[in-house]
Amino acid sequence: MPRQTDLSHSKHIQVVVLILENQSGNYLITQRKKTAHLGGYWEFPGGKVEPGESFLTALRRESQEELAYQPHDPSLLLHLDHSYPEQHVSLYFYHQLDPSAKVIANEQQAMRWVSLKELHNTQLPPANLPVLEYLAASEE
Repeated sequence: MPRQTDLSHSKHIQVVVLILENQSGNYLITQRKKTAHLGGYWEFPGGKVEPGESFLTALRRESQEELAYQPHDPSLLLHLDHSYPEQHVSLYFYHQLDPSAKVIANEQQAMRWVSLKELHNTQLPPANLPVLEYLAASEE
């Protein structure tokens, strides 16, 4: 008999995500640590919203912590909810076009700039996949 997931007892977290685009139309992705949930997957940078923190404050804090970068005028691109067996995630994807973005891997994580086509061939967390559809539609 299949096991049903009871979301009322699973952990719920809010996450902000930075879709940082450079002048070439490439997007910055970072690689999750091997020991993390979905370790080794590539993702857009971001992180958990702390209690009492606004989404933009969390986005700026996470960007500074991970990339030594401050988004200057990010716009909310997409909000979606995704359930993993162990947790429910509300994701807030912010887009920042910055032709001269300078980033540093503060957490010694692998990172790279990739095209939208390359993103489609990259192992991303399932919760990030709807963003690819959104980005593809906005390029048309």
